[in-house]
Order: sequence, then structure tokens, then C-alpha cells
Amino acid sequence: MQGNQGFPAPLVARDEDGTYSWKFDPWLNICPVLDMPEAEVKAMWEAITCPILLFYGADSWASNPAEDGRLAHFQNAEDALLDRP
Repeated sequence: MQGNQGFPAPLVARDEDGTYSWKFDPWLNICPVLDMPEAEVKAMWEAITCPILLFYGADSWASNPAEDGRLAHFQNAEDALLDRP
């Protein structure tokens, strides 16, 4: 079942003003218990072999993963910009 804009229905919600918001599990929106050093995080990313899609929004706080260097740490990754229609 597909929701609005081709996203799976459980991932987005349409707000009263017509905009969209990401739905999320608040239990996953916490700081990690284990603070991993940056080198270990990058090593973990480099070990991932499955296809990865890193996306960010045009009006988001998230930066472009290709420009900030994150994309280069994955073996099989692409980035995608989500812009408002």
C-alpha cells in the first residue's frame, strides 16, 4: 500500500495545512547508550554491503551526504534530495 508521494503509508502523515511530516517511533528518537568514536562509526558504515539510500530534504537540517563525505564511506550507496512539489 502506497501513501502520498510514493512513500509507504506508515512513513508519512499529511498535516492539516496540507504539508507532510515524517512519522516515527519516539522510542527510537533517543541518544545512543553507547557513544561510538567517529572512526568506529565510519568503519561500521564501510562494512555495510547492501544497497543504501541516503536521503535528505531541501529544507532540512540534514546536509547533502555526498558533499559532507558520508556517502563515500558506503560500498553501494546513492543519495537523493527530497524537495517540495
